Amino acid sequence: MPRTKAKETLDPTSQLTTFLKQNKEDHFNFDESVDFSVTQGSLLLDLHVGKITPGIIRHTGVSRGGKTSQMLEDVKNFLQGVDNARCVWVLAEGRLGKETKKRSGLKFTHDPETWEDGSVFVFECQVYETVFDLVRELIRNNPENKRYFFVIDSTNGLKRREDLEKASGAVEKVAGAALITSDFLSRVSLAMSKFGHVCGLIGQVRSNIKINPYEKGAPQLSSASGGAAQDHYPTIYLEFQPKYKSDLIGDPNDPSGHWCKVNVIKTDKEKTLSVKYPIKYNSTGTSGSVWLEYEIASLMMEWGFVKKSGAWLSFDNDFLQEAKSNGLVPEDCEEFKIQGDQKLRDWLEENEKAKQFLFNKFQSLLS
Repeated sequence: MPRTKAKETLDPTSQLTTFLKQNKEDHFNFDESVDFSVTQGSLLLDLHVGKITPGIIRHTGVSRGGKTSQMLEDVKNFLQGVDNARCVWVLAEGRLGKETKKRSGLKFTHDPETWEDGSVFVFECQVYETVFDLVRELIRNNPENKRYFFVIDSTNGLKRREDLEKASGAVEKVAGAALITSDFLSRVSLAMSKFGHVCGLIGQVRSNIKINPYEKGAPQLSSASGGAAQDHYPTIYLEFQPKYKSDLIGDPNDPSGHWCKVNVIKTDKEKTLSVKYPIKYNSTGTSGSVWLEYEIASLMMEWGFVKKSGAWLSFDNDFLQEAKSNGLVPEDCEEFKIQGDQKLRDWLEENEKAKQFLFNKFQSLLS
């Protein structure tokens, strides 16, 4: 009786290698991962929430709560800190006003011919399928290795093409928002993280606020639409809280800024419940909305770089020597004194070199 030829066996490593090669269009294992880390523009956000990395960011909150301003801040720092970087801002609700764009210091264009590295292309579209196809096209066909920051403003404004033809229905609208957001994130989140792109989602919360009369603490906003997928996929998820009179900085009748309060829903950092950071009004150009001078001045006093005696502030001797060696003050300066917290912030505003030096120093100390 003839002997049956034994079936050739493969070791697990060979099996897996063969399988991956046969299905290379379905996975990213053979592709090089791209990573980066850039500031959110606020030392306090960087410390308690983390810096911007490839993946998904979500901002939700009430109108004028600060979510769009912070997303613009994120875009600005991404474009300045990442090579070959561009932004696509999907405007699905028509709320990106002229003054808002001017204050951001970013270059916006509606014309693909003038879209270049470091600029923002505004795509006015609310058709979900079209938005997804554009995102997929830019990620898949990317021979110049561009890094993209996609902003969906807002997820509430996206609609399936078939739903735009239908009569409005509350139940159908909510289900549609949840379904299309879940579909979008499940199909792009892995590619975003792998290839060094960011997708920022802006979402509105319902106007009512849940308040437990028997529970102390700030009121909590009701949840935003979009389904559980928007909670699962983001690496950073911030919920921007309403602004109250007690949050204002300066004269309540003519404030110069306010403390922006966010609930931190999700982050890679140790669990943080909430963060507040200063926002400056009427800031324009590259300064951004975050009141960085206010943050730095506060940290200088907190860390002992500045000593306070009555209304006068003076540099600690060790920091004075460091300031002289880095050209922040004259080498023959024996004592650096300044009157009042506001004067210290003014000094930082007038000395970009000093502000940048201290920003980098605190980033290093707080990391």
